Amino acid sequence: MKKLLLLIFSFTFLFSYDAVQLEKLKKTLVCEDCDLTNANLSGMNLQKASFAGSDLSGSNLTKTNFAKSSFWGTKLEDVKGMDSNFFQCNFENATIKNSTFDRSNFKGANLRLTEIKDVSFKESNLWGVRFDEASIDNVNFSSSRIADARFSDLDLLSSNLSDTLAFDAVFERVNLLQKDCDYLKGEDAKFKDANCQ
Repeated sequence: MKKLLLLIFSFTFLFSYDAVQLEKLKKTLVCEDCDLTNANLSGMNLQKASFAGSDLSGSNLTKTNFAKSSFWGTKLEDVKGMDSNFFQCNFENATIKNSTFDRSNFKGANLRLTEIKDVSFKESNLWGVRFDEASIDNVNFSSSRIADARFSDLDLLSSNLSDTLAFDAVFERVNLLQKDCDYLKGEDAKFKDANCQ
C-alpha cells in the first residue's frame, strides 16, 4: 500500500498541472489563474489565448504558436520556449525566470513591468518589444534582433547584448556597460539619459 501511495504521489508531482484546466484551454483558448505547471504545450496552436494570472512554470512551450496571446501576470519559471511564436503577446507584470526562448518571435510584444531573470532570448526576434520599467537580470540577448525595441528605466549591466541588430532601438534612462554603449551606437540605437559604465 505504501508503494502505491508513493507511486501516486510521484506521478502527481511529475504531472502537476490541472488536467481539467488544460482541456479547457485547448477548447476555449482561455485559462486564467490556472495551474499549468509542467504542462506540455509544445507544437500547439494557441493563438489569441489568455493565460492571465496562470502558473506555467516548468512547462514545455517549444514550437508553439501563441501569437497575440495574453500572459499578463503569469509565472513562467524553468520554461522551455524555443522556436515559438509570441508575436504581439502581452507579458506585462509577468515573472519570467530560468527560462529559454532562443530563436523565438516576440515581435511587437509587451514586456513592460516584467521581471526577467536568468533568461535567454538568443537569436530571437525582439523587434519593437517594449521593455519599459522591466526588471532585467542576467538576460542573454546575443544575436537577437532588438531593432525598434524600447528599453527604459532599467538596468542592463548584467545582460549580454553582443551581436544584436539594434537599429532604432531606444535606451532611455538605462544602465549599460561602456562596451555595450559603444556597440549599440555603432548599430544606430538611440540614447537618452543612458548611463554607460
